[in-house]
Amino acid sequence: MTFKNRVSAMLCVLAVLAIVVQPSFAVVKPLGKITVVTAGTRVQVYSSTGTQANRVTAIIIQYPANTASGGNNTGKLYVGNATVVGSTLTGVIAALDPGGSITIPSGGANLDASTIYLDSDNNGAYALVSVVY
Repeated sequence: MTFKNRVSAMLCVLAVLAIVVQPSFAVVKPLGKITVVTAGTRVQVYSSTGTQANRVTAIIIQYPANTASGGNNTGKLYVGNATVVGSTLTGVIAALDPGGSITIPSGGANLDASTIYLDSDNNGAYALVSVVY
């Protein structure tokens, strides 16, 4: 193989690698404080019904321990689907104690963030929620 052919072959390999191994950068969008005003009444964490809601690769939910900034995070926070009921554990994905968190990954396909809801043991409990694109 001549030098010219080797260089040409190496350039072809580099071109293929440039196509296959593309860097991906996650974009984290904080949704902020999501409050369960009334215990037993589920709250949707992301109410956008546009295409952006369906393109989420992960949802991060943090349930902070009580602080001087308010809130009533003393009981459990229940993360689940549209049927979540904390008192019966219906539709529950996770039950978080204060200070706990969960990351719900998409599993390779896009996750629809509008299908995730919160419920709590106490009125006024809140979570800090972010979505990852």
